[in-house]
Amino acid sequence: MAEESKLFSMQEVIEGITNKLVYRHPHVFGDVSVRDAGEVLLNWEKLKRAEKKDRKYLLDGIPKDLPALLTADKLQSKAAKVGFDFANVEAAKDKILEELQETLEAIKLGEEEKIEEEMGDLLFSVVNFARLKHINPEIALLKSDAVRYLDS
Repeated sequence: MAEESKLFSMQEVIEGITNKLVYRHPHVFGDVSVRDAGEVLLNWEKLKRAEKKDRKYLLDGIPKDLPALLTADKLQSKAAKVGFDFANVEAAKDKILEELQETLEAIKLGEEEKIEEEMGDLLFSVVNFARLKHINPEIALLKSDAVRYLDS
């Protein structure tokens, strides 16, 4: 359809993808040497940032219409790439417990706005834990018994 509308051709798509692949992987297609996968990721991020000069902030580029769980996951992944992350899964678990306690305290006080805020922090922490365990939070929620019940 795009080709018929003269927007772009399949050849242009293939060339664009190929050029991007070669540009972002100079360790494979060029003469850049790397020590390990971590250095590959660092180089890739630098090249990607240079490509996307219109993005002023680290968190730019996250689509506004993503579901909240995926938005949280993307935010946390981007933050982790610059070192803003938990040291390990255990620390993320502790954060969940801390946020759960704060949520329960807000419930005791009966402050609706504070309950919602703390519940948001709790959910954000659970998404972070899922990310560290390499679990997509959206898929995990869809696999929950309650949500699967709707499909039956």
